[in-house]
Amino acid sequence: MESQSLITPQKFLHAFALTTAQVHNELTDLWFNSPLYTGIMRGVVLPRIAATLGLQSWSKDYYYLDTVFYREKDMLHFPEHLTNVKYIEVALEHENVLSGTAQEMNKLQLFNAPLKVLITYDRTDSQRTEYLKKYEAIIHSADIFGDISTTRRQLVIFGRKPSEKIEWSAYVYQNEGFTSEKLPS
Repeated sequence: MESQSLITPQKFLHAFALTTAQVHNELTDLWFNSPLYTGIMRGVVLPRIAATLGLQSWSKDYYYLDTVFYREKDMLHFPEHLTNVKYIEVALEHENVLSGTAQEMNKLQLFNAPLKVLITYDRTDSQRTEYLKKYEAIIHSADIFGDISTTRRQLVIFGRKPSEKIEWSAYVYQNEGFTSEKLPS
């Protein structure tokens, strides 16, 4: 596996911005209907992002992850199974309820993947700051090899809908803290 083939947070954000722009109306229409909104995120948005990145996706829970992106299945060792991938390229958790996201962040740290992504939603800047601090502490304590800033990257995307348009904000974990990452327009 060559490192240049790995998906960076920036590549993921580019595909995320492109895809969410394409289905913006559907997302805003379903904003207050969590089951249907989650369905479109996991059934439409995340698979389209994977395809844009040249990857395949599995969005039916993979070892309790909401979605994984991968390059190929391990058909040599598991020819009869549908979901045994050679490795997880992107591990994703989508959580509508902000209060449950610390647990999801902890879960993501248990997986050895080049990129781990948490997509969630907040209402205020103070909530966002509070949760980013929680995530930093979780990641810092799980970073036993000191490589989450460089090899096993962590991306967090927050959505907020103060008006008719959804606003997305992204943060990448670097050097024991999150830095804001501009989403492509």
